[in-house]
Amino acid sequence: MNMRIINLIVFFLLTNIINSNANKDSARVRLDTLQNRSVNTSDFIFLGKLNSIDTINKTLYFKIIEEFKGAIKSDIINIKVKEVTYIDKGLWIVYMNRNADSTYKLNMNGLSRSIIRPERIPVYNFPPPPPLKYETYGLFTYTDKYIDFRITALKDWYVELESLRYYKKNNSKDVKIERFDFKPYFYSSLFCILFCLSLIFYLLFQLRKTNR
Repeated sequence: MNMRIINLIVFFLLTNIINSNANKDSARVRLDTLQNRSVNTSDFIFLGKLNSIDTINKTLYFKIIEEFKGAIKSDIINIKVKEVTYIDKGLWIVYMNRNADSTYKLNMNGLSRSIIRPERIPVYNFPPPPPLKYETYGLFTYTDKYIDFRITALKDWYVELESLRYYKKNNSKDVKIERFDFKPYFYSSLFCILFCLSLIFYLLFQLRKTNR
């Protein structure tokens, strides 16, 4: 019985690690592709602070902090959007284009997003919702996956910012993508699992000796 439980634990941990790394690698490939496409199809790219939101006219008002592509004459710019729901004030990486009437719009193929919600782009796989019945194990698993998901998205936001700075400095056609190697984390996790298993076997062995 004990061996069956141990085998189930090992299977779950290994499957969870492998799937997690595969999902991150897949998201990284999609992000690399979309980032290069966004740079090539945007007239303007900048780091800005969203100071105010006009919910009636659906307009965002940005203060430009740092430009990466295109020259904008004003430090303050307003951008028309289709929807203002779930838009947060604060720092944004903005990809935008100019309309025929000289107004501005967000690049619909772009990765415009805030530092507060860096995961709101069509790249990441959101973790599945927690079970309806909040079992301790299920809630803990969901929380762990969501924290990891948020950290990955935030890290990618900062990597993208530095990639855009590289793009501007070197006048490149494509941005320089910093690829993140998850293999060291995989092997370190595997080592921890093996260590824990060794400890479990040792404790079971000692327990059997005591019961004899």
